[in-house]
Amino acid sequence: MAALAAQPARPTTVPCPRCRAQVVIGSYSCQACGFVPGIGTAAPQQPAMPKSGGVAAGFWSQLDKHASLDKLEGFSLKEMFSEVFRKRTQDEIDEYFQVGSPHTTPDIVQVPTGWPKPWFFGRVLLFVGMMYLVQYIAFLEFQNTIMLPGMMIIGALAMPFATAILFFELNAPRNVPFHRVLMLVGAGGVLSIFVSLIGFQISSLHEFLGAPAAGIVEEIGKLIAVVIMMRKADKLYLLNGVLFGAAVGAGFAAFESAGYAFNAFLSALPDKSGAGILFASGAMVKSITLRGILAPFGHVAWTAITAGMLWRSRAYTKTMIDALLDGKFVRAFFLVMLLHATWNFTAGFGLIFGLPFMVLVGVVSWYIVFGLVQQGLRQVRAAQSLTKTGLIRAFDQGS
Repeated sequence: MAALAAQPARPTTVPCPRCRAQVVIGSYSCQACGFVPGIGTAAPQQPAMPKSGGVAAGFWSQLDKHASLDKLEGFSLKEMFSEVFRKRTQDEIDEYFQVGSPHTTPDIVQVPTGWPKPWFFGRVLLFVGMMYLVQYIAFLEFQNTIMLPGMMIIGALAMPFATAILFFELNAPRNVPFHRVLMLVGAGGVLSIFVSLIGFQISSLHEFLGAPAAGIVEEIGKLIAVVIMMRKADKLYLLNGVLFGAAVGAGFAAFESAGYAFNAFLSALPDKSGAGILFASGAMVKSITLRGILAPFGHVAWTAITAGMLWRSRAYTKTMIDALLDGKFVRAFFLVMLLHATWNFTAGFGLIFGLPFMVLVGVVSWYIVFGLVQQGLRQVRAAQSLTKTGLIRAFDQGS
């Protein structure tokens, strides 16, 4: 008994890994700086090693270095999307979206940390695409102009919304409710377009740079929208930031595509006769189809990268302002603006000459996205390790 009494008392606090303030054991986060276990505690990144293989390998190596990414490990597109065509029960589908609340957010130690296998986004794309097709067939059959606005909205929304669902499925912690994603797609899309229009007006960059100016103005507009709407620091995982950015980018892409479809219709409208409207609808459908195919490789991916990089920097800084000024984020954000500007510049070459460059931009964008997802999964593993030690309980249990 005497020997037991002589044992030192178990500590009741531990130092915060970020600001070194004392954190009570069992706390969800540091009260001084908001640090969440697992964010900023992942294994330090190793410098990119020179790769053999010539110019292409050197390009990807430099991209990893510039975006502060690690080489993708264990990644396979075929394996990732292997669950898309698997049959699901209605109960499985209903339960799939019951996440993000205090009672439905899984404990961090139960979160799978392997590469996610999203599947529901495919059903969303098929469903919304079928809605668009039915509207188009109805218009061709009855030639009623009432169908046109619905075609513009549904057609423009199909691919961006399905891509936002894909990012919802990539959010491994499952701590963001679906209604918040819907809010970001809708309100975030409107806000980002509004801020971008203000940016175009006060900067007049488009008068000097032309189409590439959108790479600066629109990316800043979407970033501001993400910061405004998600300034409350209750979801701090890197994967959360990627999801928030993708949702805002999806809203921006959908509303912008609807606007381009409307402009295409007006530009091709020779007169208000039935034949004239039918002719103009062809131009509208072409615009919707082309922008729909390209949507996942543009705004959705770019804003996902921006917000993911910001959330990554936020893990090592005390405030959002500090994160915005962090060197790694600034460097990555310039890369996103360059990708967007290059996309717009090469689009002016037309499909035959411009499409290969746009495809390259899309491939680079998604390479960075998957690099961020990999880093996000590693943060979850780090949070699990800290939780299993019994020192700090990881992450909040929803909102």
